[in-house]
This record gives sequence, C-alpha cells and structure tokens, in this order.
Amino acid sequence: MLQPTKSILQLNSIGDKIIEVEKTITFTASINDDSITDVVYSLENAPVDATIDSVTGKFVWTPSKSHGSFKDVSYNFDIVVNVEGQEDRENITIVVKKAYDEPVIEVEPVIEVEPVIEVEPVIEVEPVIEVEESKSTVVSFVDETKDPESYVDRYNNEITYKEWFDDNYSQYSSIYEAVGLEEPEIGICGEGTKLIDGVCTIIQKVSQKPWWQFW
Repeated sequence: MLQPTKSILQLNSIGDKIIEVEKTITFTASINDDSITDVVYSLENAPVDATIDSVTGKFVWTPSKSHGSFKDVSYNFDIVVNVEGQEDRENITIVVKKAYDEPVIEVEPVIEVEPVIEVEPVIEVEPVIEVEESKSTVVSFVDETKDPESYVDRYNNEITYKEWFDDNYSQYSSIYEAVGLEEPEIGICGEGTKLIDGVCTIIQKVSQKPWWQFW
C-alpha cells in the first residue's frame, strides 16, 4: 500500500508594495496547499509597528511620519511560514513614498571683510627757511663811535686819504656806501659843506666877535 505524498509548504507570492505615510497597508499571506493546516506566520526584520497574524497571515502596517522622508524610503523584510519542521519565506519590499520636500538650507552669504590698510601718517616737514646773514656794508675801518660824516669829510678834503680809499675799497660805489650813509643827491651837500668842483667841501665859518669886544 502506497503512503500519501507529504505536501511541500510554499507561500503564495505577495510582491512589493507602495504606501504613503499615515495610511494603512494590509494584505494576507497564504500557502498554495490548503490541505496543510496549523501553519504559523511571522515577520523578520520588519519595520516597527508592522504586524502579522500568526494564524490567518494578515499583515497590517501604518507608516508614521517618522518612517517618511524627503524621498522614497524602502523597507525590506521577510514573511515567514512554518509547519511541522517545514519553512518557507518571501522577501518583500514596501516603499514609503516621499513624505515632504527637502528642506531648503539657506546659506548665509559670506561677507568678505576688506583688509584694513594702515595709512602711514603724513609727516609734514616744515620748509627750512634760510635766513641770510645780514652782511654789514660798512667798511671795516669805520669806528662806530665816530660820526660817519667825518670819514666823508676826510675823503673830500684829503687827497691821500681819497686815493688810499679808492685803491683799497673799489668794491664800494662811494665813500657814503662804505661808511653806511645815504649818498646825497647830486648837487646837494651836507650841513657845513659846499659843493665846489663837484666835491662837497667843508666851509670854515669865520667867527665874528660881538660888537662890544671890539672896544
């Protein structure tokens, strides 16, 4: 008598799923041979809060906002069935669709700080004023304690003095310049002198006696 062939445990294909956050996805896992009883369904590496009824194979999961992102997120796990030492499993992927836009990170503008250029202080140099030394035009032989007119008188009245002066002090235009006097205008002589032959000559005054001295 032939013994009945033992059935092989095999899950029916489930396939991958797509879901949005805060929406529930549900499906029921099953096997291809209804004659096999007392099977047990379970999950491996499933997302948090995902459940499956161990008897009926009903899967339920509601992805929260924390499961979503600014792009699609894939959750990959196994649905497992066991019975009397037999096991079968199927790896499925549930894609949680993009939940929100990627946040725009505003980049603060880079403020370029211009380097501080230290300007050297301008040192104003006061102009050097060259003060010309006052050069005395008075000839060296003049005695400042004497009346300079006396030198003019000697020049006008002493021929040897005049010749000596003209030979040794020709750089002076006249005896007046040499002794520091203003040269009189042509034709005008100083007090007590008279122009004779172009030369101012001292006039000797004749002292007159009072009338009573003649007696």
